[in-house]
Parts: sequence; structure tokens; C-alpha cells
Amino acid sequence: MVHENLILYITPEKFLIEPVGNFDELLIIDRTSREISLQRNQGQIPPSATSQSICGIMGTIHLLGGPYLIVITKKSNVGSIYGQSIWKIEDTEVIPYARTMLHLTEEQAQYNKLYVSMVHAVLKTPNFYFSYTYDLSHTLQRLHNTSPDFVQMPLFQRADQRFIWNSHIMRDFLAQQELQDYWLPVIHGCILFLYLCLFKPIIEINVL
Repeated sequence: MVHENLILYITPEKFLIEPVGNFDELLIIDRTSREISLQRNQGQIPPSATSQSICGIMGTIHLLGGPYLIVITKKSNVGSIYGQSIWKIEDTEVIPYARTMLHLTEEQAQYNKLYVSMVHAVLKTPNFYFSYTYDLSHTLQRLHNTSPDFVQMPLFQRADQRFIWNSHIMRDFLAQQELQDYWLPVIHGCILFLYLCLFKPIIEINVL
């Protein structure tokens, strides 16, 4: 299962991502070396770190200014399938690894600013969806006919990559199997829940 609630701590050197709950671990991203590691949470969060709650990691995108971490900061519940919640992304944040852009020329800095604004524009388009527990990339029929081994695979690993919007930008995380609880597949499309009451019982229709 993908971690549902996370706290992102930011220091000048690192991003530290802590899952909320009974988890003794930290996802640590070095902002200089770009190394990603999973470590035990042993007092590694400095008091000076800024913090914010996030709903998941979309991945990292590489621009002229270097890599940028894309995280989900706000979500809304749009319904459930077999009791498993489906969420819509309401807001995101794009955070640079680099602390300054002084390594860029003036022209590069202008282009990088343009590219960042384009990333923001794409992320603000509606209809990005995800689930921490349900595979949105396959039809109900396909999931019904899958083997137990398939169901035990991490969501991102078993997903149909044709429909996973963040497949490319998650590659830095997907390279490490131990990070699978942070692999959050996101789709871009239409999810509609219709509830029809024909006397009794209520009929639920899901359109994916």
C-alpha cells in the first residue's frame, strides 16, 4: 500500500519525507547529489527544517535549472470502488533541488522560468486522479481475472503504463524497489460516479 499521509521537511541540503503513522523510516533526497535513500528515522530532522503536509509524490522533472520535486499538496475524495477511495488532485507544488539559479546564464534562467510556468500550467489542468489502494489503470474485468501474484505487486509496477501520467517523472524513484510504498501512480482522464436509486437497492455506476 502506498503511504497516504506524509510530511515533507525541507532543509538547504535535503528533502526529508516522513510517513505519518507507526513507521520508523524517512525518505531522504539529497538536493546536491540527488541521491534518494530510505533510512531509519533517528533524529535526522533538524529543528530548523520547514515542514508541510503532502498527499503523495508525483515524481521529479528535470529542467535547465536542475531537477524539481513535484508533490501533491491537496486532494479531494470523488468516490470509492469496492470500498477503496479514489482521489482527485486539487493542488501541487514544484520544488527545485537547487537553492539558487546562479549557475544559469541570464538566457537560461529566463527559459527555465518559462519551463517552470509551463509545468505549473499543466499541473493545474483538471482531472488528475489517483488511489492509494486501487488500480485505476485496468478495467474491472481485467482486475477480476488477475492472479493472486498480480494483486500482490506494487500498484505502480502492475499498472498499465499507457495510462499512467507520471510514469516518466517517477523513474528516479522506480529504480529502487525499497521505495515502492512511495510509488503513487496518477492518471489524467475522467472518473465519474453516478448513483441511481431504482426503488431499492441503490445502484452505483462507475465511469472510468
